[in-house]
Amino acid sequence: EESFTPQSTADKESQPKIVGAFSMRKNELQIDGHTAPRSIATTANEFFAEQYQLLQYMWKMPSHELSREEAEREEFALHVLSLEEIQSTPRPKTDSSGDLFCLSHPDLRVDNIIVDKELRICGVIDWEFSATVPRHAFLPPSWITGFDTGSMISRVDFSSEFTSVLSSKKQQSASHSQLAQDWDFRNDSRLPTTYILLDPSDLVWLFYRYIYPRLYKEPPDAIVASFFQRSDNKKLQLGLERRLRASERYTQYLKDNNLVDKEEPEWQKLREWTKETERSLEQLRKWSDETSDVLARLDKERAAMQCEREQRV
Repeated sequence: EESFTPQSTADKESQPKIVGAFSMRKNELQIDGHTAPRSIATTANEFFAEQYQLLQYMWKMPSHELSREEAEREEFALHVLSLEEIQSTPRPKTDSSGDLFCLSHPDLRVDNIIVDKELRICGVIDWEFSATVPRHAFLPPSWITGFDTGSMISRVDFSSEFTSVLSSKKQQSASHSQLAQDWDFRNDSRLPTTYILLDPSDLVWLFYRYIYPRLYKEPPDAIVASFFQRSDNKKLQLGLERRLRASERYTQYLKDNNLVDKEEPEWQKLREWTKETERSLEQLRKWSDETSDVLARLDKERAAMQCEREQRV
């Protein structure tokens, strides 16, 4: 049990109490009645194990008006991320630098960076939920890498320009050189997985936008539905049913006690519109991929025909 009662500084034997980092997601779990202790990770593996446990807790909780389709998509994403080959993606290799920890700002957006008239950085604000993270989880802000779920700015790709500037600084110091090496994300397979572990609330969006397409060619609706119909996934099916029943009871409790948000109908319409938009975007992406394949094939055929003409001449 953690104690946050101030202790007298007059007692020389009294030392500051070090606890795990404050976490917005853990606070949300505690508000919902779930105990989320803040342990102190001393190794990278301990850190990722704790974050994965937090991810599981968050997406196993009952949810208001949870549909079967939503529950299946969430459970499927959790299952895929539990696979050994996926879990090993953000984990560091065993070396002397794997357990180095860095101070990480959780919300390093432009609004939190103070600059002067010449755009020189004068200070950074909003450090409330800052924490130390393993070097392999010390990532650039998601709006730079294009993985930001909460801002339209993520549509703009700053990663190439950012990497170019960072590379140009490699000769200034060993720290610049190390950071340029760590943040060389040309093979960025670990980025979405690590971002999910750092903020589990981004699970569904990041998983189906970036991780799923690398693993499956068919659209999610087909894969997810058939996945839960397989007999070897009975344990997952039972867990899914338990969460759906718990969510039904939770929703009914909210309604019986007038705890449902008055704006809920509007939010429901927005969610339905969002789902429909996601389906349309998925169809457009599929059509775009098919069109790209056709165009690539036509280009090859055209090039082959051109070669034949040149050989005849």
